[in-house]
Amino acid sequence: MSEVVKIKVENIVPGDNDRTTFDQAGLIELAESIRQLGLVQPITVRPLGGGIFQICAGERRFRAISQILKDEYAPCIVRELTDDEASAIMLSENIGRRDLDPVDEAFAYQKRVEQFGWTPKDIEQKCGVSAERVKKRLRLVNVRQDILALVKSGQFPVGHAEALAILDTNRQMIAARPLIEGQSITFRAFRALVDQLHAEQCSESLFDLALFGGDYPEPEQVQIGKVSIPTAPDLPPVTIPEVHTTGAIIYNYIQTLTESGMKREAEVIGTILAGLCKSNYARIPVTVSKT
Repeated sequence: MSEVVKIKVENIVPGDNDRTTFDQAGLIELAESIRQLGLVQPITVRPLGGGIFQICAGERRFRAISQILKDEYAPCIVRELTDDEASAIMLSENIGRRDLDPVDEAFAYQKRVEQFGWTPKDIEQKCGVSAERVKKRLRLVNVRQDILALVKSGQFPVGHAEALAILDTNRQMIAARPLIEGQSITFRAFRALVDQLHAEQCSESLFDLALFGGDYPEPEQVQIGKVSIPTAPDLPPVTIPEVHTTGAIIYNYIQTLTESGMKREAEVIGTILAGLCKSNYARIPVTVSKT
């Protein structure tokens, strides 16, 4: 339904909001606006059953009404929505009305990738934010928590933090230290430092892979289109998990190798997956079930 109905605030529950903080001063300002002008945009909710409704869009408005104005009822638009549809509405609301901080924004995108298998292009189409911005923000998911805390507080530039994502956690701190210590460094110089550390990191990874050795059967060549790919006939076959993103498939195979006692082989594939994830070319869903 599209008509506005009044629902008791005690029967309304929050959704899985992307915001981790709600500015109290901002809520008070919003409440005063509602008091003087009324609620211009009703809260969008969906029924959960038993007379309970979940907020899909408008949690700040709901908090202003219920916590500050202490109103008994909230004006709402009730819609029948799937989890996917409700998630898209919430993300569009948060990005479009009052910007999330970059870190919350990054994890909001990541949550959709994990829960629904959305790609950056899907997010662009559903929520009106460019796929390029989504890709850039998703890099933050691979950055150290202490650096992300500085980004959230405005003490570390978001673009610099995104550039750090290709590094392991120790090298991230090495690259970030000049900025954290207040040294003057251009982004070009910062990026050069990151690239240097990344080259060192890649060299170490290649050295680790070179330690992998032993007596194995001759590889079988599998033709994929115009490309011939070597495969190991003694390894378990690849199976597709229920959540079948690229990261999930590779992670699922690592588990298969581990369970088969092929620890070193699992470590090699794990090295590849870790590199893909750090470079934002693959994601591992929170819940990955083996088939």
